[in-house]
Amino acid sequence: MTKSHVLNAIVVMAVVLTTIACNFSGTDEVADSEIVLDGKRILNCDCGESVFEIPYSVTGVAEGTVPEAEADVDWLSRVETEDLAVLAFRVEGNRTPDDRTGRIVLSLAGAEPVIFTVIQAADKDYKTDPSLSFTVNVSEVSYLSAELEITPSNPDSYYYYGVVEASFKDSFETDGDFLAANVEAVEAAARAAAEKYGREYTLEPYLNKGYVKTTLSSLKSETEYVVTVFDLSLAGGYSGRLFAETFTTGRIPASSGEFDIDIDTEKYTITVRPTSSETGTYALEIISLSDWQSYSSPRKCAESFLAYISASGSNVSAYLHEGEFSALYFNPSSQEPSMTNGDYVAYAFATNGERVLSGISYVQFHFEEAR
Repeated sequence: MTKSHVLNAIVVMAVVLTTIACNFSGTDEVADSEIVLDGKRILNCDCGESVFEIPYSVTGVAEGTVPEAEADVDWLSRVETEDLAVLAFRVEGNRTPDDRTGRIVLSLAGAEPVIFTVIQAADKDYKTDPSLSFTVNVSEVSYLSAELEITPSNPDSYYYYGVVEASFKDSFETDGDFLAANVEAVEAAARAAAEKYGREYTLEPYLNKGYVKTTLSSLKSETEYVVTVFDLSLAGGYSGRLFAETFTTGRIPASSGEFDIDIDTEKYTITVRPTSSETGTYALEIISLSDWQSYSSPRKCAESFLAYISASGSNVSAYLHEGEFSALYFNPSSQEPSMTNGDYVAYAFATNGERVLSGISYVQFHFEEAR
């Protein structure tokens, strides 16, 4: 082979090799895949539970390919959807006093991971409100009850109030100790209720919002009480500011003396004698001491008794007496005893069946069925 033929052969081989190389490195090479979000990569949402979607598209992969998506927090969870153009997630309600952030990582073979961020606001009901203040008013104080009004500066913030004897509050060294004990008691009650009734733990049934007006009943006579109020969130957080209002109950009203009431606890008899010959008809009732103490005054109790008779449609005259009256207040031979062991009050008052016409005479006694 001549020198020129050798050169020609080398040129032909170079052309062939170049052609082969082009065939392997040309248009048949697979392009890199990519995840493209069709919108923002950050979602700001409120504290409530909700479902949101992340629109996306992918390139460089077979049609219908769905990227993997995994959240780094347990309050974000994947929701199945038939729409292949979106990824759906559920965000749980944020029952905490703080904003929180979660991230969802979208990944696909051959593609750079894409991060989608979710920022969820805190629930304001779980936040402590250190600016919350209260106006507390106690009025119409009697020997066993009082009217209470509480007006908070912010009607949308939760708070707790209680009524205790002043001596109990004074047993704590500081207001901070007293507050901590109250919060601990409320949380314990909430846990016990959740366990007993199989419901979700929450402080809400024990807290208040907005203006409160209520009657404080079954108080002890001649006793100093204190109403305590403080901010308390659903998360159990509080600022430590305590608002207090003290009041003292009055003396138990004396029996009017218009009737003598004798109780024979051995024979179970009651005898009533008007102290004046001019006394006309009168009513007599025996009620439990706890029921007696639920009324703001003996007169209120008597008025309630007359209202009950009227509402029941009973013959009023069946409840009225004249002159001396005696009867069994308990029949031990009865198949259905009318009384249980405990403290009772017998009271009498002049009435025409419609109105209370005298003071209230009463006597307290203890009933114990003989064995």
